[in-house]
Amino acid sequence: MDGTRRELAQRYLRQPEVSLVQATYLLGFSDQSIFHRACKRWFNTSPGSYRSRVGRESAERRAIG
Repeated sequence: MDGTRRELAQRYLRQPEVSLVQATYLLGFSDQSIFHRACKRWFNTSPGSYRSRVGRESAERRAIG
């Protein structure tokens, strides 16, 4: 289940229209702090920082390609 949650978290965090509160709920976490801790374990960063990094990387790829 942890691996599935991690994959879904990556998907949701790449979608800016999905809020962090929505992602927390969709992933089945009872509290945002628990989702935050899970992201720190999975990605070594917070959900917001992960989302920002992925967004920057995506923008850079679009600019190059």
